[in-house]
Order: sequence, then C-alpha cells, then structure tokens
Amino acid sequence: MHRIGFTVLAVALAGLLSGCFSWVSGIVGVRGEVVFADTGLGVRSRGEVAGQTFQTREDGRLALSVRAGVHDYTVTTLMGTDRGKVTYSGTGPLRVTVPAFSGWSRALFDELLIDERAGVTKRWEYGKTVKVWIETVPHHNGAGVAKEVLRQWESLLNLHAPPQQPALRFEFVASLYNADMTVTFHEVVEYVDPTSGKILRPDGYCALRWNRLTGRIEKADVQIRHAHARSYGLLRHEIGHCLGLGHSTNPNHLMYPTVSSNKNITTVETYYVRLLYSIGRSQALAGARPSALPEDHVVRIEYLPDGTIPQIIPDWVEDAL
Repeated sequence: MHRIGFTVLAVALAGLLSGCFSWVSGIVGVRGEVVFADTGLGVRSRGEVAGQTFQTREDGRLALSVRAGVHDYTVTTLMGTDRGKVTYSGTGPLRVTVPAFSGWSRALFDELLIDERAGVTKRWEYGKTVKVWIETVPHHNGAGVAKEVLRQWESLLNLHAPPQQPALRFEFVASLYNADMTVTFHEVVEYVDPTSGKILRPDGYCALRWNRLTGRIEKADVQIRHAHARSYGLLRHEIGHCLGLGHSTNPNHLMYPTVSSNKNITTVETYYVRLLYSIGRSQALAGARPSALPEDHVVRIEYLPDGTIPQIIPDWVEDAL
C-alpha cells in the first residue's frame, strides 16, 4: 500500500511540474492563460472553457481540467465578451486569445499607454476606490462639470466589469487631505518645464505621482484655468491623463495635446483605457523605449511646497489658441 501511494504521488508531482496532470483518464489538469491578440500580454478575464467557469489573475493565468480536443469558450474582459473555439492538444498550456479591437495598433499602444520617460504603463490599482476632492468655485460650475466627466470615464471603463468588481471607482470626498485626486481651478495655471526651465502657462494640466516599479499611480492633481472650467473636452482630457493615458498624435483623438472644449472620448481611446486596466505592468510593444529616469522607483519632480508631484502633463484648449 505504501509503495502504491508513493507511485501515485510521484505521478501527480511529475504532472504538476510539466504543466498538466491527469485526474481521470482523458481529463487533464491544465495551466492556461488568456492573452490579448498577438501581444502575448495576459489579460484579466472571466468566462467558461469546456463547460468550466474560470476567473484569471491579473496576468491572465488560469487553471482548468479539460480533455484534449476542440472546446467552446466564452471570455469576458473589460473590452467585452468574445466567443469561439480553442484546441487543446492534451499537453502543455492552454491559450485563449482575445481578438484585437477595431483601431488596435502597437504604435498607438505605445503612444497612449507607455510613459515616454519611464518606458512602462501606469495606472491605479485594479479595483481601487479613488477618493476625489473637487474645488467649488462660486462664479462657475467647474466642479459639476468635473463630476460629470469623472462619472463618464468611470462608466465607460466599467461597462463590461462585474458590478461587484469594478475596475475603478471614484468617490467624492469633502476633505482635500483625504483625497487621492484633486481638481482645482485657477486664474493662471503655470509651472516650470523641468527640461527647458521655461515657465509654461497651459490651460490645464495633470500631475501624477506613481511608482515605476509597480506601475501604480498613487496621487493625481488636475489644475484648470477658470476661463476653461466648463470645458468638457479639457476636463475629459486631463482625467484621461489621471487614469494613465498619454498623448496621441492623432488630432481626432481626445488625447491629442490640443483639445476643443466640446471634444468627447473616442471609441478607440475607450478600448485602450480598458486594455490598460486589463493587463499588468507592461513595456513598449512597437519598439524599445528605455527609461530616461534615474533609478529612483518613484517618478517625481519637485512641484508644490507641501510635497512632490512627479510628472506634469500640460495641455492647451484649441479654442483659446
């Protein structure tokens, strides 16, 4: 009895080490993954393969027990639901590939999602409730516009997320000191460009503090000129930066560096921000983009006397140029 038990244990361990193991003849325990298009990037997802439900980790990894053969699958990510068939040979990992969305390109991935200074993606922790303090100004309704824009981004990002597990939530708080994100309004918005040393006076900017080792945003600060407090386009753009998006070189995109006051979020930008919150920390896909930053893990530049705001992204309203 002892010898038989030892043999069964040895076979099970060997199966674990090779990536699969058999519980019943023909049914194999499989380590698999759900990846996006041809990138190899694992995506957070949930669904069903061969009649078995699963929920992956952030890196897209999953575990199932399936037979060799062709199986139906349904996979839901933040980008939507995909159905198809996947072939499993009976050995090695099982891979389910989520197809690319319309407008996908590696170059635009790098533009919108890869920080040009650090060479990696940045975003808030998945599932985080971001506490937001918005300055109330008596002579305009900038605070109301900012709340509408935040709810718009939140709704678009979470459209395909489980109601009980949203990718991100915004909670409006009464105290500046409890906030992860602040939105304030000023007669003049200015800062010193750390590269040129020049004083710039944009119509608005987003300042982020984030950890380049984890790719997680820790703090965000948006400043808007009073003259553009009701500019939905500018506020949508700045909140896009606060979510982790960079600039696009396409003038039709909301994240183009100059933006009209009524510019809206495009469908393709919506998909990219959903992809950003579906993947782990990632590097550039279209080409090498090495970090231009020092080894300090926290990306930062000196900005305010009461702390450091690491990365400032200035923007201008097209209507005011």
